[in-house]
Amino acid sequence: MLVPMPEFVRTHRIRSLRIAGLLLFLIAFALPAVRVGTRSSVTSDSLPGWDCAHMAAMSELEVAKMAFLPRSPAQPAEEDHAPLSFTLLLAASGLINPLTLAQCFPFARGRRWVAWLLAGAVATCMVCTWALFVLMHIWPLIGHILWIAGAVMTVAANLMPQVNRAAEVGNPAE
Repeated sequence: MLVPMPEFVRTHRIRSLRIAGLLLFLIAFALPAVRVGTRSSVTSDSLPGWDCAHMAAMSELEVAKMAFLPRSPAQPAEEDHAPLSFTLLLAASGLINPLTLAQCFPFARGRRWVAWLLAGAVATCMVCTWALFVLMHIWPLIGHILWIAGAVMTVAANLMPQVNRAAEVGNPAE
């Protein structure tokens, strides 16, 4: 027979999962995150997580610029920009950072539909990240693995059943 878990234990586990996820997520920025080039290449370069985050943030600005700033007629159609698919995938992968951090704010924890919406957005952005890796021959390293694990743990903490506030107060009606 299973004994129900006390509410304070469940709350502590959810909080611990969220904190551990955030710590992994933040530590990953200091570690080598990806290697560019072929898998067996000796000359391939690895990038730390903070550098990946910087490139993704710049890509998000590029997407915003393309969307909101009209191109002048004198501006040539072909510029020295990355292909649109690359830019969009990189921008989507960069959205994981603010979406994961948004999981920690009370507005995401109090409303189930917001938590599920953010979780779906994070999962979609992760798929975009891996599509980018395949297209650009990028290999994940320990920083990327910890970054993904931290994001998943933080998202999972928000999707766990929330503590029944009425039970905490002792209201038998709910």
